Amino acid sequence: MITSVVAGMGADIFESYVGSIVATIAIGATLLPESLPHLKASPDVSNESIKAILMSMPIVLAVLGLVSSFIGIAFMKVLKQLSPAAALRYSTFIAAGLFLVGSYWLVTAYDVSNNVFWAIFFGTLAGILIGLITEY
Repeated sequence: MITSVVAGMGADIFESYVGSIVATIAIGATLLPESLPHLKASPDVSNESIKAILMSMPIVLAVLGLVSSFIGIAFMKVLKQLSPAAALRYSTFIAAGLFLVGSYWLVTAYDVSNNVFWAIFFGTLAGILIGLITEY
């Protein structure tokens, strides 16, 4: 019997996106609490709560990115008087800015090292640069 699977456009991108989220959840689940002295500084924080924070963070960041994207798309109504390329560019900047503000708040609220935010920041910046270079 021959079967075929049709994935559609963007299926590989979605798979890569989900794979990266699952990988970061696995890293958070397997980290030794001794390697995270910043989180272990408080005596009332258990190893399980540290792992729960680290495992939930990638999912919360993905949701934050999704909400930021929806808000960026909503701004297209305001930006529609610009050229289509400029409207897309500025809505991307708005979504990225909202995501960065929200991710900074999340990293601070979770009391995780600021190095995590810098990784998010430079990853977002790289994504924007890739889009700008592709547009050029």
